[in-house]
Amino acid sequence: MSYPTSWGRWSLQMVAAMLLWLTIAGPALAADRRTIRSENRVLLAEARAFFAAGENDSALARLDAVLVTDPANPDAYYFKGLIYLSVADTSAATESLGVGVEKAPLSRRLKLLLARVQVEAGEVDGAEQLAQEVVALRPFDPDAAYVLGLVALARSDTLAALDIWETVLIEKQKGGQQ
Repeated sequence: MSYPTSWGRWSLQMVAAMLLWLTIAGPALAADRRTIRSENRVLLAEARAFFAAGENDSALARLDAVLVTDPANPDAYYFKGLIYLSVADTSAATESLGVGVEKAPLSRRLKLLLARVQVEAGEVDGAEQLAQEVVALRPFDPDAAYVLGLVALARSDTLAALDIWETVLIEKQKGGQQ
């Protein structure tokens, strides 16, 4: 099927306009992204300092500011989870870490912290799934093995836990992934 000539001409004009806009606006957009990343690094450092000083509300405010401009920032979710865990708010920690895992699905650190929280809450199936996702990318990850061992212990399978941990230790001695 052929399109009328006016349609083809209009399409070419739109493509040309978009390319012109990207040529003009592209460098400015990249500079804005660099500025936002730089500001977020400062906010994350401030949040860590506030957390270390026990000022959790100020730390959470900084982390929320990071998430406004970068809603998939795994560090912000990780530190929010740590803050909630430090005040024994497991449900808020689980929620924050869960959202973080959804928005940053490749974050090993988020997955493993959420898995540890889930093991302690008795949600061993979810914890095992998260740890297995990490193992799929890093077969002998010691932190993932630790979580899988905890899952085995929660299921009253001490031998399986020992086998998991021993396998990772042997692999580490052979020079495998650390």
